[in-house]
Amino acid sequence: MNLTLTLSPDTEAKLNERAKALGKAPEALALEAIDEQFGTERKPTTLPVSERLKQFHDWVASHRSRNPTLDDSRESFYPDRW
Repeated sequence: MNLTLTLSPDTEAKLNERAKALGKAPEALALEAIDEQFGTERKPTTLPVSERLKQFHDWVASHRSRNPTLDDSRESFYPDRW
């Protein structure tokens, strides 16, 4: 359904200000407000950052090292300087 709303300049300014502060598009913020008012929930299209980080760290941990005895310390690269 398409719906056209006419906002007062004050309401429009508040919507734009809040959307900018939250890093969202004004349209998305307005939809969230309508959904909240009518008790419907919109499913997030992406995972929260914390969950994405957890999945990334789990993925990294699932790979074994190819050369666990490799000495990549600065001292091993420049033995004459230490």
